[in-house]
Amino acid sequence: MHSFFLVLLCGLLCVSWFGSTTPEAIPIVTSNKGTPLAMIEIQGEKYPLKLDLGAKAFLMLDQSLISKIDLTKYGSTKWIDLRGNAYQTPRYLASKIKIGRTVFNDVLLEEQPVEFSQNTFFFIPNTIQKIKTEKSKTINNEPMDYTQQMSVEGNATMGAIGRPILKRKNLLLDFPHKRFYLLQDNHSLKDCGICLEKMIKVPFIKSQSGIVFSIKTDLGELRFLLDTGTTLTLIRASLLENHVQRSDWDTKNRVKPLQLNPDKKDSSLDQMTNEGEAFQNSRNPTKPLVTAFETQKFAISGVDLGKSLLYAFELSEEISDIDGVLGMDFLGLHQIYIDYFNSTLYLSER
Repeated sequence: MHSFFLVLLCGLLCVSWFGSTTPEAIPIVTSNKGTPLAMIEIQGEKYPLKLDLGAKAFLMLDQSLISKIDLTKYGSTKWIDLRGNAYQTPRYLASKIKIGRTVFNDVLLEEQPVEFSQNTFFFIPNTIQKIKTEKSKTINNEPMDYTQQMSVEGNATMGAIGRPILKRKNLLLDFPHKRFYLLQDNHSLKDCGICLEKMIKVPFIKSQSGIVFSIKTDLGELRFLLDTGTTLTLIRASLLENHVQRSDWDTKNRVKPLQLNPDKKDSSLDQMTNEGEAFQNSRNPTKPLVTAFETQKFAISGVDLGKSLLYAFELSEEISDIDGVLGMDFLGLHQIYIDYFNSTLYLSER
């Protein structure tokens, strides 16, 4: 009788032992634009894709890659980027993809337009003064030169993994350690070294643009879109300009003007389809052009995380549910756990 219970107990322990799996740490590589890249497996081949929670498609793949993969056509879809540029792109169905050990079946993917990257570039001319703050001068402890060409929404090698992945798995982004986890629920977090009680709890709204939550700044309480595919933290240019015009405090050391030299040809500027010229013509030339604003307050759920740079950007008026975009210059310094089902994310203070 005792032997029977001993065998039964051992059997239960074996089931418990082999039934539990340690969460898989999936490596992140930081691109030269500061955006996170991860490997994804499609039909036995692995490809580096940008981890882009600002993208509405589960996968966006370059046309060159789509032509190599056996996919089922699934109509088309219409969408706009942050600047309001409209696209109509083919949509496909992939029977199976893998991210690490995790298998996703029946995945909808879209073709990434060639012009998308060109349309979403954000150019910071070499003539602008470098702005150095503790939070903005590095991403994942790697120095970044903000006087060089930067991409607002980035450009992964072969495409992007988008926001719909959150409908299937909870996501733990551990940017300081260059890894992320796909989790079924909160129970595995301790195995990842995460204690939610020590993190900032942030309720968010699932808006048309994506994951949106409020942040209190020197410019007021603003709605920011969480976007791991964006290099810099952006603010709607009109909000910043209006505030500067009506403000009675000294903004000299906090607003950095865009300085373009019209007599000097800049080949990189030409490659950006005359982005600098378009940026100039969109405003009254008699007023200084605002590039970045340093806010002393950056409070999320009552926790002030200190100075942050907000870069002025021409967000489309069609995108009315956000005031700015929280980019990798901020996100790359934190661990972030996203519980999409409960509309809550958790953010490490540093």
